[in-house]
Amino acid sequence: MTASFEILRRTIRNVVSGDLANSADRLRQGQALHLSDPAAARMLKLAGFSAAEPGGRWMDRHKASIDIWLLPESGGPGRLRLHVMPFVTEELGQTLRVRWSSSGDEKVVDVPPGVHAWKTVDLPLAERRNNEHVRIDLAVERTFVPTELGLSADARALGVMIRQIEFLFDAGPP
Repeated sequence: MTASFEILRRTIRNVVSGDLANSADRLRQGQALHLSDPAAARMLKLAGFSAAEPGGRWMDRHKASIDIWLLPESGGPGRLRLHVMPFVTEELGQTLRVRWSSSGDEKVVDVPPGVHAWKTVDLPLAERRNNEHVRIDLAVERTFVPTELGLSADARALGVMIRQIEFLFDAGPP
């Protein structure tokens, strides 16, 4: 065996071993990831979010993004389900726009004025590839500052809280 072939063989083995070692940093089908969980920082790259709270993380800007890696062995059709709570008041509702890299589609969630309530937003995934990376871009029409509304001492501009992300199976044809 030539020296260059042996070097190539070792390099390939190290890359495969590295991918398997990083499988703990990827979301599997059937798994849910709570954004308040410290493990979320290892599995997600977040921009435009505040620090973790017991209920999840608030978008603290008009735009935010989530980068998530899905486990390659998770084949077949699936979708990501976001559990969100848009910040609304009794007079003003909220519009959340969600784009995700797996499909290029946009989902618009209009929430009327009223009481804060949890909602789910399903993001169908396109045909799966190995080492799937999905970027989720979120945008809100407006943010609300609790101190300005007399609700609390919180001076952040809040849009939507994300509680968790689930990676779900889609049932195939019967």
